[in-house]
Amino acid sequence: MADIFQGSVLKPTRSGTSNSAETSVPVSGVIRDVKPPPSSYELPYPDVVDIGLHRYKAAILEDENSVEYMVWAANSSNLTRVDDPSWSISEGTVTIPEGTYTVVDPNSPDQISITPVRRDGSIYLVLRDDNERSISQILNITIRNGATQSQQELAEGVDFEVLDPESGLIRLLDTALTQSVCGPYGSDPPSMSTLRGDAVVGMAYVLSPQKFWWSRNDALSTRFSWSDKNQSWVLRKGKTPVDVGVLSPGTPSNLEPKPSGLVAGNYLPGSVAGDSWCMLRIGTFPDSTSLPLGENPSGPFNGILVVTDFASTETYDFSALSPPPAAVIGETNGLIQWNESFVNEYAGQTIWYNYRSFQEEEDGIVGELLTAKDSHLFLAPVPRLYERPMIRIGSRRYLTTIVVRTEALLNSTTVASGQVAIALSTGKLKFNAQDVLKSDPDSVEFEPRYLNDLV
Repeated sequence: MADIFQGSVLKPTRSGTSNSAETSVPVSGVIRDVKPPPSSYELPYPDVVDIGLHRYKAAILEDENSVEYMVWAANSSNLTRVDDPSWSISEGTVTIPEGTYTVVDPNSPDQISITPVRRDGSIYLVLRDDNERSISQILNITIRNGATQSQQELAEGVDFEVLDPESGLIRLLDTALTQSVCGPYGSDPPSMSTLRGDAVVGMAYVLSPQKFWWSRNDALSTRFSWSDKNQSWVLRKGKTPVDVGVLSPGTPSNLEPKPSGLVAGNYLPGSVAGDSWCMLRIGTFPDSTSLPLGENPSGPFNGILVVTDFASTETYDFSALSPPPAAVIGETNGLIQWNESFVNEYAGQTIWYNYRSFQEEEDGIVGELLTAKDSHLFLAPVPRLYERPMIRIGSRRYLTTIVVRTEALLNSTTVASGQVAIALSTGKLKFNAQDVLKSDPDSVEFEPRYLNDLV
């Protein structure tokens, strides 16, 4: 390359300001001269080339396949924090949620037999950092009985357990120490009562170090873009596979959003294996039991052929090809013309479109969580192996994503609470059964806060 680019490197074009007397059409100084390439060029070249233009493009113009990254905070912290017990602090506040357990309180007018009690005891506590920073560890807490004024320091893992450090959720354990300070009534577990005047008077916890989410725009996908409405960079959202409609005689189909990157003469991308990704399927659900319409030269119908937009609007001669395609689709217009022979065989089936690109206008709603009890939810676009979709229930924190290649593996995958698994073949989601039942009013696991929650 050094032999080609001898001399000075041309700089980008520049425009004068609007009030400049020299304002005119910007020029780059590149001499446009189409001619045969020099005989010293060793690589194969066309008969004539615009050498000056190509030199300019190579030296100055940006690569069209550039990569952009967006990085944003995943928690509330700062870069100076270290996740180590020696960095513990005590700048938090602990609240006692109202519970239903019973504790002894000599000052209470309420009695069981002759024992004065309070009935709002809770085995749960919630610790919050006063500056709303994320917590990674809770080492100890000191609790005080409001009636006796006795207090004890409780150790994590011995006298209490941390159910969720980020939300600060603590559960008291039934130990000799918690029994002595909490004063439970009868066989009730040790609990704390706001009505009795109980309080947490000391604590030691460790702040979480700063963590980040990141996303990338590349040649395969645009995952974030600028929002004029929000005046910020925002992630583009996915949704579910598109229900294109029912396959019926004489009825064309139109794909929205329109697929991009199609080339006339090729077929719509996808495998004919049921448990593999395919852009278009027909069946009751867009899962592995549906029929994928990928290229299939050994089958009775050979996928969906990409043709010019004009050809997709004219009557197509499917008999000219063997095997005939199931349909043809316009290169850019997304219009599908179905083969009548294919329609006669599969009429009445639902057409499912699993698009590949994120859309600016999507709201990201996949469906109601309760749907996953008796049916399934599906995600589109289906993530690639190196991608991790951000999925959550309602406005809660994002679930931990488990990615598996096929639905067969998905069926055998154990999903814990707070997790979601996804099959890369179809985008099928699998939730923890107890998480789903929290949204079911007919279940003993039902929690009102989950009613009608969306994924």
